[in-house]
Amino acid sequence: MVIKKNNLIYRFKDCINETLNNPKLKVTNVQNDFLENYDDEYINSEAELFFEDNGFKLSEEVKEFCCFPANPLTLSWVVEDDFFDYEVAGGFSLRELDACLNFDENKYIIHNPDLSEGIKKILSNSYYFDIQPDVFHELATLLKRINEELNFWYIEFQSVYKLDLDLKIYLEALLITRGITNWQLFFCEKIHNKNKNNILKEKLDRILFCLKYLFPNTNFKILEERYAFHFNIENI
Repeated sequence: MVIKKNNLIYRFKDCINETLNNPKLKVTNVQNDFLENYDDEYINSEAELFFEDNGFKLSEEVKEFCCFPANPLTLSWVVEDDFFDYEVAGGFSLRELDACLNFDENKYIIHNPDLSEGIKKILSNSYYFDIQPDVFHELATLLKRINEELNFWYIEFQSVYKLDLDLKIYLEALLITRGITNWQLFFCEKIHNKNKNNILKEKLDRILFCLKYLFPNTNFKILEERYAFHFNIENI
């Protein structure tokens, strides 16, 4: 069997292996339960089962996600060297999509009483899709299905952000960032409050700085484009 290097499963395996071998990082948790043997026939079969169970099809680019482990695919890391004078960490605990959409144990429980009634209503039928393993539910991506559309929301402690992306872009950005804390903020909807926008800029500046030091051979164009979008920069 030939495994393509643009294959989604291969890329996640490679991402985890690269992180494990990065001397700047200390991996504190990893769970990688991919099957050793899979092929196009198996992937197509799992994608068809997903369609039968959920009533909508995944695009060709992400249909392999149906073959991700039933247990959350997990990676957690912290920076090992003393280059930064603040803690830098990241990771993900990615739920398999069918389980995410159908298992009540993954259903989001609203912990913040200060959320508006409108936001509470929107998030009332959402599910945990991806959490920061060492922070649990304080930093989490939620998924809500509306017909055949998957909507993503990000919880950052007491703040809630709607994300402007789809499943394909989410997985792509996760691979690029290795789940560095708050990477999702690049994809939040535009913030028009000046003070909040300044805070966002500080966070994104720091994330980009850290990523370029930790993973110098990675192309961060997708993040830089979102940065330019937020702060009305024509050339970055």
